[in-house]
Amino acid sequence: MTERAMGVTRACGLVGISRSLFCYESRRRVDDETLTGRMMAIAAQKRRYGYRRIHVLLQREGCFANHKRIWRLYSKAGLSVRKRRRKRIAAVERMPLPLPTGPNQSWSMDFVSDGLAYGRRFRCLNVVDDYTRECLAIEVDTSLPGLRVQQVLERLKEMRGLPASITVDNVLNASRMCNARQSGATRTARCSARAVKERATTNQWSSAASGRLADHSGHKIHRTRRDLHRT
Repeated sequence: MTERAMGVTRACGLVGISRSLFCYESRRRVDDETLTGRMMAIAAQKRRYGYRRIHVLLQREGCFANHKRIWRLYSKAGLSVRKRRRKRIAAVERMPLPLPTGPNQSWSMDFVSDGLAYGRRFRCLNVVDDYTRECLAIEVDTSLPGLRVQQVLERLKEMRGLPASITVDNVLNASRMCNARQSGATRTARCSARAVKERATTNQWSSAASGRLADHSGHKIHRTRRDLHRT
């Protein structure tokens, strides 16, 4: 085609093949053992990833295997995301949380904790808008008493005002919220604190935000360590 200055369409027509066949690039099928080994390596590195997220990572690496094949090998290798046992709860009627109809109506506040490589513990305070799913504040420190909660709420009050209610997960968080109220952070705005039992399905907004924060921060830390090792 180069010597005769002929186009691809005309050249394919002369030899009797289609353009798609001319441009086709063969993809070698990855054997099951290699694919299973790579899946186990990803699962060991990212323990919270199921077969669907592993499938996406394999596609990014150039392994275009069918999702049904990934699930078959995933199950055969005995891989699964670790699930916590469901705690026994009292047989009482639980009222669902009211759904907000607009932004800045109700917030959810949650405390999460983790540890550094040398054993030092730290805590994170997350404040989420229940309607927009926006993370309004992330306060990180080794200790977060009621005074720090008050400072965070005062800062949010100046930025966008306080909602009608703030939902917290357990009794300990509710006590910190009450301390902030007594300090005047939420009392002046007529904001009420609502405590619920500590279950992932009770306050789904704060639980989902805390889970995404853990995944995102863990991925960032791993990527930073990898870049440091390369340098």
